[in-house]
Amino acid sequence: MGDPIGEDAWRQLLDSLLQQHRRRAGADPEKDPLIPPKAGATEQQLRAAERRLGFRLDPQYREFLSIADGWDGYNFGEDLLGTSDLGSGPRWDEAVESLHWFVDDIGPDAARSLRIPDDYADSYLPIADRLCLALKDTSQGAAGSIFSLYIDWGGIWPDLSSYLKAELRQMTYWTDQKVLGPHSETWGRDIRIAPPTLTDILTKILDLSATAYPDQPIQANPGAAPNALNALDHDFAGALHPEHRELLAITDGLSTPEPMLGHVLSVDDIREGTRWQTALACAQKIEDDYFGNLAAEAARTGQPPPPPKPPVRERILRIPVVPFSVLDGRVYGIDTHTGQVRELLDDAFIPGAFPGYAISYGTVRQHLLTVCDHLRGLSIANRGSHKNRTNDGCP
Repeated sequence: MGDPIGEDAWRQLLDSLLQQHRRRAGADPEKDPLIPPKAGATEQQLRAAERRLGFRLDPQYREFLSIADGWDGYNFGEDLLGTSDLGSGPRWDEAVESLHWFVDDIGPDAARSLRIPDDYADSYLPIADRLCLALKDTSQGAAGSIFSLYIDWGGIWPDLSSYLKAELRQMTYWTDQKVLGPHSETWGRDIRIAPPTLTDILTKILDLSATAYPDQPIQANPGAAPNALNALDHDFAGALHPEHRELLAITDGLSTPEPMLGHVLSVDDIREGTRWQTALACAQKIEDDYFGNLAAEAARTGQPPPPPKPPVRERILRIPVVPFSVLDGRVYGIDTHTGQVRELLDDAFIPGAFPGYAISYGTVRQHLLTVCDHLRGLSIANRGSHKNRTNDGCP
């Protein structure tokens, strides 16, 4: 059972959650109107809910309802049920249906992997559309633990207060993104007001890489000379993007283990082309091996083999680019029309994709800012134990 935490602790947690709602409402009151939690339930309301359910509520959840009898839109759209919803009404029916959908329609494999008991309908109390409270001890967790049916597919928290604290962290993150703008968590400020330079961004990449990939330190190279950059721009008929030129003037190439960046090609690499051609050959080998294995498995099972993608060297011609970086069968180029960094082999051919579909984080600057965000996440999760990435023998 979840142990009560006291009225003061609940008030403090609810105030912190409400503060994130205030911030979002201040930024966009039409899309994110401020809706506070409901006033606490009376003892009579709590007992009425328990009579409908046929059992006494978990002590911590009961205490929560006595402080806040539900909260519409507590998670920017999702509702926490109140005593009037428990055991009856359309919101109760919707929450129960979500539990049945998750177990029955998602399939028994999902239920087994999450160790949901066969009598799940009697083991969990829906307290929101996709949030359940354990009524008894199971292999999932002790009675009073919280089980999410949401995107994370089965997160488990020991009690409601722990879940709401985790929600507070996520709400703060997404609210920062909305109020302070993208990349604010990495930089600790609204970079729309004080944008970092490309030198700042490169320094950040080097710093974050030291903890994201502690066994593979990277260093910037001396920048390319203006005459070398002019010659490169001449080779591409003036299509060298200003941000690409600026990066090469700061560091003439850069070698990282980060898949989103890889080996940033130097001026000589781009003009001479050997590293680019080697990467294309490596990418073709990886795809040939992959589709060869699929074909062998199809032959073994009597199924038709999947059609292979068009050849690598054909696909890269579909997007006019200046080569940017390579790593492990990936080749990135800078679109000469848009200035965006493109992952060429996926952007140029994705089965079933709409014409013009592209995966891109933006220009060189935006791409490197996204790399910083990814490295920050790795640094947090890593804790100094990152395992070296295998590279299939590719450059």
